Amino acid sequence: MVSDKITWNQSLESLQQVSHPASTIFHKYISKNIGKVIFFLALRWGVTPNALTSYSFLLLSISSVLICIAAISPGYLIFSQILLLSQISYGIDCVDGAVARASNTQSKFGQFYDLAIDRIAVTLIVLASLFFVFSSHPNNLSLQIASIIGSVLYLTFQSVSSIRGLIFSRNQRPEQSASLSLALLVARLLLEFADTGIFLFL
Repeated sequence: MVSDKITWNQSLESLQQVSHPASTIFHKYISKNIGKVIFFLALRWGVTPNALTSYSFLLLSISSVLICIAAISPGYLIFSQILLLSQISYGIDCVDGAVARASNTQSKFGQFYDLAIDRIAVTLIVLASLFFVFSSHPNNLSLQIASIIGSVLYLTFQSVSSIRGLIFSRNQRPEQSASLSLALLVARLLLEFADTGIFLFL
């Protein structure tokens, strides 16, 4: 469904049909709501899924540059800009696949492009965060080591993100998981932790 006459309610109905359940609480209440607006505008303006993926990468790349600048000239304004751009980027990333399904424009290239861009973008933001830590705390060895370990763990998490399907089934929302084993509960908490982006700023 791609039309400049599509209404907000029609887009919400379409999104519900083509999107997957939220994987975390943060994803459900923050990222999904940002995604609803982006999904509506993409269908109304005829923005292609690959273009959305590119926009998401562009915003996260700008966030990475701002993180590096913040290491030299920190301030609430620049950190607010980083948070805003990164969350909009994530919101776009949450719905590019849904737009492809809603507009019947799925392709093998699109799937590969989305996955490749995601991995590159995450690597950029992690490298920028490491630059921030090493530049702003040049003499804090323990913080530097912790940031390296955290970055490795985060990149590892991203590279095996398919485990989401083992923690939350496609038809099961996080809050409906009443009987999780201890291992899955720990994995779920780590997933929530990483999904918020807090991992990068500790």
